[in-house]
Order: sequence, then structure tokens, then C-alpha cells
Amino acid sequence: AHKTEVGAVAVDVRDEKQLRESAMRMLDAHRRVLVEAFVEDAVGELLLGIGFDAKFGHYMIIGYGGVLVELIGDRQLLLPPVDAEMIRTAIARLQTAPLLFGYRGRARADVSAVVDCALALGRLIDRAGREIIEIEINPLMVKCENKGVIVADARITMCTDHANHADHA
Repeated sequence: AHKTEVGAVAVDVRDEKQLRESAMRMLDAHRRVLVEAFVEDAVGELLLGIGFDAKFGHYMIIGYGGVLVELIGDRQLLLPPVDAEMIRTAIARLQTAPLLFGYRGRARADVSAVVDCALALGRLIDRAGREIIEIEINPLMVKCENKGVIVADARITMCTDHANHADHA
């Protein structure tokens, strides 16, 4: 799950030579490579996801994301159904929220796009139900106001054996 720790991520690749070297190293170790554009204009990185608890069912998590997600530990949990106001409130309760709202002259983040993304996840859970055990988007790269978000990495854990769904949680 932590691609950076196993050498499965190369960032700030500036030319074809660096790209080839990085790709060959990853192909040797991991047998596949995905090349994406580097997001340089992100205002913040968030964790956005869905989890499942045997007692409470699905829940949504919103928090500070990126490679420091475990170190910072700044997150909020929501129980579905969620609405835009609940999501905005959860974002505002994050200790790192000021980084999204123009802290010390920084650009303000496109929080509306984060809310839209979270609402889409909520709708996905409504449709897929018990088939989804977990969705983790980390990082969700948040650009400045009216510029949107980019899912830089995501993982989905599915369960096709509904009788054992609680065992997977």
C-alpha cells in the first residue's frame, strides 16, 4: 500500500533519460509502470475514503493525506448518508484545515470539488453496498479554487462473498 517505501514511485522526473531509468527500475521490481503528469499546483493533499465496520457499516473518512498521513493523523469520520454540509463541517474540523483556506496568504483550495468528490463516493457506496469493503484515495490533490481535484492514487477492496463481509472488515 505504501508505494514510496518500496521504490514504486518516482516524482519530479524531468527528462526522457530519468523516465527510462525510473521505468526500468520499477519494471524490474514490480513488472508494470504507470506514467502520470506531476501535479505541481496543488494547494493541499487529502485522504478521502470509505471503510466498513462490522458494527456500524460503512463510514467515510476525510483527512490530511499524502505520505505523512499516518504521521499527522488528522482525520474525521462520517456515517452515511452524508450531505454537502456534513462534509464541509468535517473538512473545517481538521487541524490542517487552515492550509486549505488560505493560511498566511496561501491560495485557497477548491473545497467545493472535494465535497463533490466525497458525495460521489457516498453515491457509489449507496449503489455498490456491501460489495465494497474499502476505498482509499490518497492523495487527493486539491488545486486552488475553481481548479478541481486530482486523484493521484486510489485503492479499492471488494468483497464478493457477502456472507463473509464482516470477516474482511
